[in-house]
Amino acid sequence: MKKRFFAVLTALALALTACGTGTAQEEKTVTETSAAVQAEAEETSSEAEPKELRKINIGYGAHLGCVLYFIAQEEGYFNDYGIEAELTMMDDSANGIAALKSGKFTLGSFGSNEAFSLISQGEEELTVFGGQMHEGSGLITLPENAEYFKDWENFRGKTLGMVRMSTGDIIFRGALHRAGLDLQEDVNIVELGSAPEVIESVKKGAIDVGAVWIPQLANAEAQGLEITCLSGEVAPNHP
Repeated sequence: MKKRFFAVLTALALALTACGTGTAQEEKTVTETSAAVQAEAEETSSEAEPKELRKINIGYGAHLGCVLYFIAQEEGYFNDYGIEAELTMMDDSANGIAALKSGKFTLGSFGSNEAFSLISQGEEELTVFGGQMHEGSGLITLPENAEYFKDWENFRGKTLGMVRMSTGDIIFRGALHRAGLDLQEDVNIVELGSAPEVIESVKKGAIDVGAVWIPQLANAEAQGLEITCLSGEVAPNHP
């Protein structure tokens, strides 16, 4: 507003000068300056008008990766991109994806296992376009073994603890398979009931490596363990 005010004063001053001298050059300057002031005023007025936001419905599961949605909402990132986001939490991934397919949600963020399961069954209506949890899971081990287990070949004959159908369970089984290891013969995979149980088993030496997810990755580090691999390193941008 101040900038436009002083620009108008400048234009008026030039106009008065032009009236006093009557030269063609000064009249041209007044005309150009007035046009510039008018264009700036129209631009400022246009910027002041509120943007019409596109409303989208986002479904999400109860996991920490979805905190990103709330950060985006709090910081105004959705508005910056012309979006009004409505967030709805679902009790599990299966119900969330069902709601997505029915049109209740524009997009959704749920566990990897359900998405992978549907894709393996030939699902063609869903599109995976981003990986919110691509560093959300990781392999943990004792500090002295952290470098050793960066090589998949070193998993031969070792015991790996998983929580069945967790994201890490799927991602790291796939990584072992792609590395040429037979999941039945070359490694001993044990299924445990929870991430804290995996951590305790690694600490006690009952398993060599365990797969957990955030915030349990931080909990594992706080208890003296180390992360040897993140899921995004073997499956970039996985859902």
